[in-house]
Amino acid sequence: ELKMSLERCQIILNQATDIIFEWDIKSDTLTCSPNWIKKFGYQAIRDHISEEVLRRGNLHNDDKKIFVQMQKEVLLGSPYGENEIRIATKDGRFIWCRVRYTLQTDQDKRPARAIGLIADIDKEKREKERLLELAEQDSLTGLYNRGAVQTLIQRYVVKALPSDRCALMILDVDNFKKVNDIYGHLSGDAMLRDIADMLRRLFPENAVLARVGGDEFAVLLYHVRTLGEVEEKADGILKNFRSILRQQKDIISCSIGISIAPENGDNFASIYKNADAALYQAKRQGKNRYALYAESLEDVILDQIDEIKNLKAEDRATKDAMRSLNRNSRASFQKLGIVKYNAFKGMGGNLSTAIALLDYTNSGFILNCVHSREGCYIY
Repeated sequence: ELKMSLERCQIILNQATDIIFEWDIKSDTLTCSPNWIKKFGYQAIRDHISEEVLRRGNLHNDDKKIFVQMQKEVLLGSPYGENEIRIATKDGRFIWCRVRYTLQTDQDKRPARAIGLIADIDKEKREKERLLELAEQDSLTGLYNRGAVQTLIQRYVVKALPSDRCALMILDVDNFKKVNDIYGHLSGDAMLRDIADMLRRLFPENAVLARVGGDEFAVLLYHVRTLGEVEEKADGILKNFRSILRQQKDIISCSIGISIAPENGDNFASIYKNADAALYQAKRQGKNRYALYAESLEDVILDQIDEIKNLKAEDRATKDAMRSLNRNSRASFQKLGIVKYNAFKGMGGNLSTAIALLDYTNSGFILNCVHSREGCYIY
């Protein structure tokens, strides 16, 4: 009867796809079912498990800490545990496995054995990774999409030390609509893929690359030491961009807006908004160039609102303009993030000039201006 019972157990072990293991804690030995050899192609380590598993290359380097932590939990008396680790096969591949154990204690309630299962979850794990990659990936270029880069930037700036600067560059293809209109959408798509390939060549490491809009790309540079190296990278993009689809050089160029963290923001929203504002400035200055985010006009102009409110306004139109100004200006400036400017000083001129300047700004224009007693000259 005992012999038949043992044979039944052996049949079950042979037919099972999971690997059964037993770790004897006192002797530090490991016993595995025959499925180990079937799965991995070599004999499992038996003696001095605590040392040998880490010394040999059976575990993926990134998972060794998980193994050590699991051992500690067993020795501390954790009754049950589960982790996912990668175990090497004979041909050098790594298979994702789920390791589950249950603790057995001796008569003194001290940890004696850990008995469990090793299950192959490689297909399941890689399918999840593939789906996650697709969710984060722009289908046309293979770069990250906007949602993914937003998460990566936010995660980076939250964890980064104050001295660990990064730069966000937003690239926009100038006159991209003309490409689609003249050459067709297939040519436009091909150009976007060429731009993505160019960015990969220019930024093989220490950068996150994304397509964040139809013809808009983003580059997050890690470990920035000086503004000079950021400007050098921006120059490199502009030069390499000119080599893309040379036959279209008369209509195609690239504009870049740059913001630096933590100086220009400590979260994704502020960093992106300021880079976008710098991009707007680059386009205003003639396109085919880059612009660095600079201190905005917001504080300068908002300081003047109180002075405007204190001036006498006799006619209804002026009162309405001031009410509109007070209601809309702060939200508009926060949205625009106004950049590089020649600031006017003082409010010595006439009231209508000041309101005109602010009204134009609220309408979405970023203005370089000089104020004088004769008026405000916009250019």
